[in-house]
Amino acid sequence: MSTKIGFDPKPPLSADAERAEQLLRVYPDVDAAEVDEIARFLRKGPFLEVHRLTSSEELAVKVAAFKAAHPSRFELSLKEYLWVVLVVLGPLLIFCWLVWDSGKN
Repeated sequence: MSTKIGFDPKPPLSADAERAEQLLRVYPDVDAAEVDEIARFLRKGPFLEVHRLTSSEELAVKVAAFKAAHPSRFELSLKEYLWVVLVVLGPLLIFCWLVWDSGKN
């Protein structure tokens, strides 16, 4: 007797992902609030769900058109730039300080 353990390679989308998918299907016939919803999902949504929508052949063209029409919505903010600098330079500065400090003894 063998038992198969099932694995669904495409689990169901969340409500937010389904909403974004619906809006992308009718894009560019969306209002400003719906543009905000699409942009928020593409920037902040779960990576796998965003990837699943953007890799769909039928939606890839719509996503590309959306990103081309609204490039400012996908730029990093000053806070995000500072966070990247801190994450990259912070450990480097700590390492340099430790090396400098170890030479004094």
